[in-house]
Amino acid sequence: MLTLAPLWHTRALVLLILAVAITGSLLGPQARPAPASRLVELYLPLLVVNLSLAFYVSRFGLGRSFFWDLFSRRSSTLSDALGNAAWAAGLVGSVLCIEKLLEALVGLPDSAAAHVLTAQSQLERACWLGVAACVGFSEELVYRGYLQRQLAAQTGNLGLAIAFQAALFGIAHAEQGQWAVARFGFYGLLFGGVAASRHTILPCVLAHVALDISAGLGG
Repeated sequence: MLTLAPLWHTRALVLLILAVAITGSLLGPQARPAPASRLVELYLPLLVVNLSLAFYVSRFGLGRSFFWDLFSRRSSTLSDALGNAAWAAGLVGSVLCIEKLLEALVGLPDSAAAHVLTAQSQLERACWLGVAACVGFSEELVYRGYLQRQLAAQTGNLGLAIAFQAALFGIAHAEQGQWAVARFGFYGLLFGGVAASRHTILPCVLAHVALDISAGLGG
């Protein structure tokens, strides 16, 4: 498997992710009063950060076949489409079941960072649909799309690549607390495995968007 971009490109992305995670932990919602406007103070920065990372991995140093490999492969026939939809539904069901199980067994602490994102007004609910779609797409593109493939090519070890991108995915949610880092890291493994087995990130994108929409609407 050929690498998608030079090594420095990947290292810079990892540093960017860590910098955003540290900044979010220090300046996240739990560290300041409730926002006057979720649209301006929370949703807009969330969009800017995620779309910027997606732009970075898709615009600089990547081959022309990047998006074809990530989306179109195993997605061109009706059978592929149904298979991707089934895998997406399975991912959503798995995550929701795990959340319910953890809640019943150990109780999940309420996250101020996650709670404050929940839409309250009709305008916020409408805007959150777009935010969730952009964030879900961007995160899958960055973690399961670019990082997983790039690390697998550089190390020659797909399992290590899946584990590393999952760890970064968990760390990227550090503003929601230690429990969130562990949970999202595990979900990163789950989504990474599906992306590797399906040879496309489309099921992961569909599941991610659906889960983010549900979470932001208080589902």
